[in-house]
Amino acid sequence: MASTIPDVTADELRAWMSDRGFSVRALAAETGHAPATVQRYRDGSQPIPRVFELALRGIEAERGPGAG
Repeated sequence: MASTIPDVTADELRAWMSDRGFSVRALAAETGHAPATVQRYRDGSQPIPRVFELALRGIEAERGPGAG
């Protein structure tokens, strides 16, 4: 089972997506996850695994903190 990052919350993910202009589908395509999975992370019904948080960090490194 993938480890989760308990301090990355669904609220923080929603804010991160909003700040960068990512829809669920766009973030799913960018990270290689199914849109339904990203939606579950976003609504808090499934814990956010470390690999997903690392993907978000990779996006930030490639595009910069405010880019989407």
